[in-house]
Amino acid sequence: MFLELARLKYLFLRFAILSIGGTALAKAITLLVGNKLLLLGDPLFPFLSNWQMLVLAVGFEVSVVCVLIRPLRDTDKLRSILWLCSVFFAYRLGLVWIGFHGYCRCLGSMSDWLHISPAVTDGISKGILFVLMVGAALLLVAEVRRPTREKVRLP
Repeated sequence: MFLELARLKYLFLRFAILSIGGTALAKAITLLVGNKLLLLGDPLFPFLSNWQMLVLAVGFEVSVVCVLIRPLRDTDKLRSILWLCSVFFAYRLGLVWIGFHGYCRCLGSMSDWLHISPAVTDGISKGILFVLMVGAALLLVAEVRRPTREKVRLP
């Protein structure tokens, strides 16, 4: 059981590095290339522009990727993923709270580059958020509980 959990955790952390790093890259490219939507105010925090919000999001994501690639404990890595997901989930919840009916540009201008609708990229970002949040929470619970079970089994 421990080897299966270790392998699952290894694969999940690699997925997290790729997905969080990929979304940070998509946002960074959007910031560099520019987009007229970047000049508009953020729907949840109107005192900030979309450009400023993307800069904050890229900073958060790059910080978490740095934690994930460092030789730290897996619990610290899972907690950092859960923290990032909690921030993004709270932002999305805030959008629902204020009645925002547009699409979150969480992946920057990716929909424009790939010629797909913003609804599709919004769905992709929600899916990634769900997988990362649930996966990190479940693996963190399993990781925290594992030493307790092993202590009980010792003679």
